[in-house]
Amino acid sequence: GGADLVFVQTEDGRLIALERTNGAVRWSYDNPVPVLTLRGTSMPVFGGGLVYAGFANGMIAAIRAETGEPVWEHRVMLPEGRSELERMVDIDSTPVLAGGLVFVVSYQGRLKALRATDGSLLWEQELSSFLDLAAGFRQVFVVDQIDTVLAYDQQSAERLWSQEGLLRRQLSSPVALGEYVLVGDSEGYLHVLSQANGEFVGRRRVDRKGVRSPMVAADGVVYVLGNSGSLQALEIKAR
Repeated sequence: GGADLVFVQTEDGRLIALERTNGAVRWSYDNPVPVLTLRGTSMPVFGGGLVYAGFANGMIAAIRAETGEPVWEHRVMLPEGRSELERMVDIDSTPVLAGGLVFVVSYQGRLKALRATDGSLLWEQELSSFLDLAAGFRQVFVVDQIDTVLAYDQQSAERLWSQEGLLRRQLSSPVALGEYVLVGDSEGYLHVLSQANGEFVGRRRVDRKGVRSPMVAADGVVYVLGNSGSLQALEIKAR
């Protein structure tokens, strides 16, 4: 299921399934939006007949793709604090599916590993992020709100490494490619880190106006869209 549908998430808290052939609405799932939210929204992820989506109120839901029936819902973070600013717990990052788990992170909240089938909690770590997650070999990578790059073991939640050499550089979402994890920054540099230990192994300036859009990795190539509108396809070659 899902092959004949396109899933769209809107900023007013709706997840919509559209018929691929004619754009007709198959179903719509609504989620309440808080008074104050981050600018942006998570992207839905499809796998195993379910669609997984995070929302601005800190909830993640698994929806049956064919029917729109909610299978499970999980609150990643409960809003805390007196002000609306303190109570922001948006899930703007795209969830990641790996090894039968769904990984999700919220702003001013937590990074969690949930079982994809029923939403039960495997582990959680205090963390704040609004960028997409990335999965590598037995690892999940996250860039927090101050631009620390972190790697956690997918099963045990052990923090394997953290790289603080790019603080306040306004990083893009991380992407895993082969043995590496890549991030772009506001100065237009593409940084290549080792998945094993987080050390820098290379960098290249790809756009002087910066890199903010999520990158895409496929078949050993990373595709980078710079802020000036340039699109580049890059390979990593060890010297």
